[in-house]
Amino acid sequence: MKKVPDGGEALRALFTAGVREWGLVLLGGFLLWAAVALLGRFSAAFTARDATYYPVLACLVAPAFIVAGVRASGRWGAATLVALCFTGLFLAVARAAPPLLVIPALGVDLWYAYRGTTRGPGGAVMAGFLFAWVFYSAEAAWTFWFLGVGWPRTELLGGLVFTLLAGMVSGAIGYFLSFPLPPRGRG
Repeated sequence: MKKVPDGGEALRALFTAGVREWGLVLLGGFLLWAAVALLGRFSAAFTARDATYYPVLACLVAPAFIVAGVRASGRWGAATLVALCFTGLFLAVARAAPPLLVIPALGVDLWYAYRGTTRGPGGAVMAGFLFAWVFYSAEAAWTFWFLGVGWPRTELLGGLVFTLLAGMVSGAIGYFLSFPLPPRGRG
């Protein structure tokens, strides 16, 4: 049995969250949507969904907000909720196929639920790595099976390496830009 760490960094279930935690998670989803919307305006690679630039740009942005959402709320399930909030906003505004962030965010939630804590930047870097790995796999499958195009084999390995590095850097940024909420005092 795993020992739950002290110091307020043990993860709790999202359904027991208060207004403050829900607000932070939803704010993270909105900020992620705003960042991706700005990237979409300034980068044709983001809308082209190629094998290198698109996943690298997505993984430079998304894991930072997702890791920050988990750390700030201290709740497992927060990563998936940030991604769902982003997806809802994206569908409402863009009316196009959004980046597949819910599936890798679920992987981040499973990582933090298994780990049981948000302590240490190594966990955030690993969360960014897992996010990037699952995101790249899901996008490669999406472009192959649903769009019928597929990414060129010559670009797959290079795109994966840069995407994993971007995810790790973004996870670390999310760790250092966030802070766990202090426990509320009674009385």
